[in-house]
Amino acid sequence: MTINKNLTLEGLGESLTTIIGNNTRIFTINSGATVNISNLKLQSGGIHNNGTLTISNSTIQSSKVTGNGGALYNTGTLTVNDSTLVGNSANANSNGGGVGGAIYNVGTLTVNSSTLTNNSSVHACANFNCLYTGGEAGAIYSNGTATLNHSTLNDNSASGYHGGGIYNHTGIFTINDSTLSGNTTRVNGGGIFNNAGELAINNVTLSDGTAIDGGGVYNKDGDLVISNSTLSNNSTTHSGGSIYHIGSGTMNVRNSTLSGNSALGESSGLGGGAIYSAATALILNSTIVNNSALGVGGGIWNTVPLSIGNSIVVGNTAPTGKEIRSNGTLNSLGHNLFGENAEAGLEGADSVASDLILAGSMTTAIAPLADNGGPTPTHMLLPGSPAIDA
Repeated sequence: MTINKNLTLEGLGESLTTIIGNNTRIFTINSGATVNISNLKLQSGGIHNNGTLTISNSTIQSSKVTGNGGALYNTGTLTVNDSTLVGNSANANSNGGGVGGAIYNVGTLTVNSSTLTNNSSVHACANFNCLYTGGEAGAIYSNGTATLNHSTLNDNSASGYHGGGIYNHTGIFTINDSTLSGNTTRVNGGGIFNNAGELAINNVTLSDGTAIDGGGVYNKDGDLVISNSTLSNNSTTHSGGSIYHIGSGTMNVRNSTLSGNSALGESSGLGGGAIYSAATALILNSTIVNNSALGVGGGIWNTVPLSIGNSIVVGNTAPTGKEIRSNGTLNSLGHNLFGENAEAGLEGADSVASDLILAGSMTTAIAPLADNGGPTPTHMLLPGSPAIDA
């Protein structure tokens, strides 16, 4: 159905009003039209929006399209409030597609208090010997402006290439007060893949993502800001268990926790249990603990200058550089707590006079990751911890 004028469509509730498609677009909204859809379910079909669309208190499920944007394809202005997008998929064919399992956005997107779960982007070739791409952005692809507030993205997958949860391509993407958990990709960026865009993450829990590189976030040529967030239990088969940062962009991590992440690549050319950084980076007032690498750099592995201050890097493990392996320059801004010094813990890196070295086990200074009343899980400092007022 094509909608070319203003329309309000209100159902009796998701359990009472269901519109069933045939895995094609149920609605196409033309440019200039303003449409409000609420209190209903769309099943086996989604929406192509070129106008202004607001979806509230609704569900879009099991929409499986060949092309992009399994549930929603947006070139206009799209707002999703208090809704669920579940079990949708974007599938590639010989003409391309397969991007954005739930949402494909090249306009302006705002998602508020919503859940995107078990969506997928699907590559068409089992052996990947194809001349086209696909299978990117398990939940959301954005090449425009996107904001995600108070929402959950969990168990989405990209079977082809990048971005199990989100793929931000040269756009501006802001995530506030949200949870991304259990998102997976065949290649890079289990939670998020940021390609030459601006990505801001604030008060976010990013956990249990899996990828080859960048289990939580893969940042390539983009500007990444992470604040007041927790990245935990993400894993990779190569490097950057939580964050993989390369290219011409910058990374700024502030007031955040990276815990329990792992990089499982077993060679001297792989590692960074929490962070692999090959581009300009700054870490302030953050906690990097209990991460592991089977190669180098249990906590951090950097190959270009990285600055760190007022932070805790302890209890990480790796055969080389338990806490930090620096093949570039590690610039300590002071007032850090490191778990081990010299080659055992800080290989290729040096502490400064105001830094402290933890004499005993991590368990004597820092409590396990837990809900301590903030927006995300954190490690509480134990009484007598040397990090207090350091």
